[in-house]
Amino acid sequence: MIGSLFAGHLGRVAEVSVLTRREEQAAALNEHGLRVSGRSDFVAPVQAPLPPPTSRFADRFAPSQADIAIIKRYLDGFGITTDEVFADRLLIKATGTADAFERAFTVEMRDVSRRGKRFHRPRHAPRIPLLLRDLLVAIQGLSNEPQFVPKHHSMAELTPLAVPQAVVPAGGATQWLPIFVGDRRAREILLLCDEIPAKQAEDWGLVNRAVPAGELDAAVDYYVERLAVKLPQTIRYTKQQLNWWRDISWHETVGHARDWLALSMLGDEAKGAIRDFLKR
Repeated sequence: MIGSLFAGHLGRVAEVSVLTRREEQAAALNEHGLRVSGRSDFVAPVQAPLPPPTSRFADRFAPSQADIAIIKRYLDGFGITTDEVFADRLLIKATGTADAFERAFTVEMRDVSRRGKRFHRPRHAPRIPLLLRDLLVAIQGLSNEPQFVPKHHSMAELTPLAVPQAVVPAGGATQWLPIFVGDRRAREILLLCDEIPAKQAEDWGLVNRAVPAGELDAAVDYYVERLAVKLPQTIRYTKQQLNWWRDISWHETVGHARDWLALSMLGDEAKGAIRDFLKR
């Protein structure tokens, strides 16, 4: 969705090609353009070349029939049933018991309760066995959490929450905020955890520009129009140079932060703070 949104804005000022998986999608985009709906609706012209036929695409990029047979034999060895192999051979649907998937992909399933809902999910990412490492890209569907815990919220639905004092925001905030807003303001943000209004965030340099919701599309167009005429390689390397201070700060501190967090989260202070946070 983010890619389509950016393509829509970019399509108003530059020629944009959109890749699709089905011919009917390409035909609809070529005929009607890409519609963006929100505070203001508009249609951007885009070019959508017809995708190659499924058979030709599968021959070039998908596992072969022999590879599919290897995958099916592996699953069958653990009592996992192959229900469907899609026509492009890029997706295989299979069913089996939790125990079968745990043994097949060296993963541990666990029951979780959150916000009054119970669901199951893996304790860690499933591991693709060596035999299938060149045949599989990902293993999905072992968790039913998305059915019970929504992943998307509008800002109007969210209320400010205090950051648990036991959790150090060392995943970028302690490294980069002093660069963005200066040392004193970074300390105020991270130690007080107060809500920062949009205008104050703009004044402090946390964001480039804060605009009313009705002016958001125009603000996005302002940046897109100027970026679209720049040389892509020049922009890429400029960003690489600009990221130097951030990269130095990150790599000099993240290892220490990882070790400290691993040890500190075992203490009673951290456990109590997290327990209180999850009760909210």
